[in-house]
Amino acid sequence: MTIESRVPRDIYLGLPGINITRLKELRRSPQHYRYALDHPKESDAMTLGIATHVAVLEPERFEKQFAVWTKRTDAGAMSPRRGKDWDEFSLLNASRTILTQDEARISKEIAKAVRSDATAMKYLEAGDPEVTLEWTIGERHCKGRIDWFIVMGGPVIVGVISWSTGPNGSSGCGGLTGVTPLARYRDWVLDAARRMGSPVGP
Repeated sequence: MTIESRVPRDIYLGLPGINITRLKELRRSPQHYRYALDHPKESDAMTLGIATHVAVLEPERFEKQFAVWTKRTDAGAMSPRRGKDWDEFSLLNASRTILTQDEARISKEIAKAVRSDATAMKYLEAGDPEVTLEWTIGERHCKGRIDWFIVMGGPVIVGVISWSTGPNGSSGCGGLTGVTPLARYRDWVLDAARRMGSPVGP
């Protein structure tokens, strides 16, 4: 197994290998699995989640990675994300993800809440963010991405943000979701692959 921290998300997505997120599509069908590989999901909820990850785990990168659309109409409403001004703003910030003011505000509020919590900071005061793992099961290359990696009497994973911990299981952002021994991460992928009939093999 290889472990590397601070791997940019776009680099991770381009790495070869299967992961648990894509394997879940096999519960539906192999065709859904193939489609998920070829068409990565994008949504406002995921953009907010990614921004929150950075705000919580790598706040020093926030301004570099995100640009905030602040233009408003004469009536004070947020200007639509189209037209000449939007095109110019998008071009100027082509290397950054563009957030609305609400998305930027919410992500920073979540980060402030997490970092103000004594229990959360017990795990976040030292560690490595956005850690990429790569390993082989049989002849299959696998990969995974950990929110926060720390050593506390043994390597553990801290799950900080989840896309599916909004109200009533809706898409959204949550809080500290758990502390997991690293050894279980591989076991989960292997077990899920077997139960879902994936090509990982025994």
